[in-house]
Amino acid sequence: MSYTRKAVYGAGLIFLMSILAAAVAYGIRIFLARKLGPAEYGLFSSVFAVVIIFLFVRDLGFPQAIVKYVAEFAAQQKYSHLTSLLGSALIFEMIGSLLLAIPFFLLSDWLALAYFKDSRAAEMLQLFILYLFGSVLFTIPKDTLLGFKKITLFSLGDLLKNILVLGSMIWLFSLGYGIFSPVWAYVLVCPLLFIWYSAWLWRTFPFLKYKAAEFSIVAKQLFTFAVPVFATAAGGKVIGYIDTLILTYFRSSVEVGIYNAVLPTALLFIYIGTAVSAVVFPLSAELSAQKNFTKLKEGVRLLHSYLLLAATPLIGLALVFAPFFMRILFGEEYISGSGAFQILILGVLLYLTATVNHTLLSALGKPWLVTMTILSSAAINVILNFLFIPRLGIWGAAIATSVSYLFALVWSTILITRELSLPAPWQRWGKVLAAGAIYSGVIYFIAQNISLNSGLEMFISAGTALIIYGLIIYKWKLIDGAELKYYWKILRKKQTL
Repeated sequence: MSYTRKAVYGAGLIFLMSILAAAVAYGIRIFLARKLGPAEYGLFSSVFAVVIIFLFVRDLGFPQAIVKYVAEFAAQQKYSHLTSLLGSALIFEMIGSLLLAIPFFLLSDWLALAYFKDSRAAEMLQLFILYLFGSVLFTIPKDTLLGFKKITLFSLGDLLKNILVLGSMIWLFSLGYGIFSPVWAYVLVCPLLFIWYSAWLWRTFPFLKYKAAEFSIVAKQLFTFAVPVFATAAGGKVIGYIDTLILTYFRSSVEVGIYNAVLPTALLFIYIGTAVSAVVFPLSAELSAQKNFTKLKEGVRLLHSYLLLAATPLIGLALVFAPFFMRILFGEEYISGSGAFQILILGVLLYLTATVNHTLLSALGKPWLVTMTILSSAAINVILNFLFIPRLGIWGAAIATSVSYLFALVWSTILITRELSLPAPWQRWGKVLAAGAIYSGVIYFIAQNISLNSGLEMFISAGTALIIYGLIIYKWKLIDGAELKYYWKILRKKQTL
C-alpha cells in the first residue's frame, strides 16, 4: 500500500471513529440535558469545562510529541529511548496533575460558592481530581500505540471511552447518584481504559524489558516539541470552552445548561469540514512535497468554489427549523436557545472553509500561520465574550464565537490565496450567501403558510427551496456543469487530476 493510500486510509479510519465517538458524546449530552434539566446540566457543564480546560493545559502538547518520538525511536530501533520517553511523559503529566489537584482540592469550597454558585460543585471538583490522575494512565498508552501505527486501536479510544461513560451514567442514575452520576462515570472509566490499553501496549512493546537510556535528553526533546504544538491547539480549546466559563461567572446555571445544548449541536456541522480535511491533508501534503503547485491550486480553487455552496442548504434548513430541532433533541425547556443556535450555525457555515484552509496551510509546511490564526481568533472570542455575555447572555456568547469564526475564515483565506497566488473568492462567496439567504427565506415562507406536521412541512419547504436554490446558483454561474461532469468522470475512472 502506497504512503498516500495509507495516509488516506488512516485519516479515514480515525475520522470515521471520531464521527462515531462524537455521536455517542452528543448522545451523552442529550441524555444528561433531559435527565438533569437546564439548571443541573448547566452546573455539571460548568464544572466539566473547568476540568477539561485545565486537563488540556496539563497535557501541554505531550500527546502529539509522544506520537512523533515513538514513531521516530521505533524506526531507529532505539528501544531504550522509548522506555525513557514513556517514563518522562508519565512524570511530566503526573506532576502536571498534582499541580492542578492541589488548588482544585484547597479552593473547591470557595469556587463552589463564589464562581459556580452551588455548594455541590465542591464535591464534584474533588471527585474530578481522581480523573486528573486516572486519565494519564490510559492516554499515554493510547498515544504510544498511534506512534507504533496501531491506528485501529488508537481510533477506537474515544468511541470506547464514550460508550463506557454513557453506560456507567445510565447505571449510576438508576442507583440514585443524580448529578454526581456523570462525574463518577468519568472517574470509573479510567481503570477500565488503563487495563485495555496497557495490555495492548505490552503486546506491542514490552517496555519493562528495556532499560531507560539518555533519560534527561529524551525528556528535553519531549518537552521542547510539546510546547509549540500546545500553542496551536490552545486557541481551539479556548474558543470551545471559554463561553461556558464566562457564562458561568456572569449568568445563571440555566443559561449555561441551555448553551451547552446549543453549542455542540451547532458544532456537529463542523464535521463536514473535518471530513474534507481528513482527505485533503495527505493529498495536498504530497503535492506540496512534489512541488506540483498546478494541481494543488486547482484543488484549492475547487474547494473554495463548492464547499460553501454544498453546505449552505443543510445549514439553511437547520437555521429555519432551529426550534423544532431543539425541542426534539432536548425538550421544551431548551427551545429558548434557538436564537443562539441560529447565530452559531451561521458562524459554523463560515468556519467550514476555514478548517480546510488551516489544513492546506499545514500541508504547505506553514503550521505557524495556522497557530497565529487560531490564537488570534481565540483572543477575539475572549474579548467579545467579556463584552457581550454580561448584557446578552447566551446570545452574546454565540455572537462572540461566530465573529471569531468569521475572522478565522477571512484571515486564513487571505493567507492561503497569498501562498498559492490565487484570487480571493470573496465575490463568489457573497453570491453563495445571498443564494442561501433566499433559500432559507423560501423555506421559512412556505413553512409559515402551510399547516402540516413538522416533518412534512420540512420536506415540502426544503424541497421547493432547494429547486429554487439550484436555479439561482445556475443562473448566477456559481456552478459549471461541464466542469462538474469532467471531475465526475475522473472520479468514476479513479484517475488523477
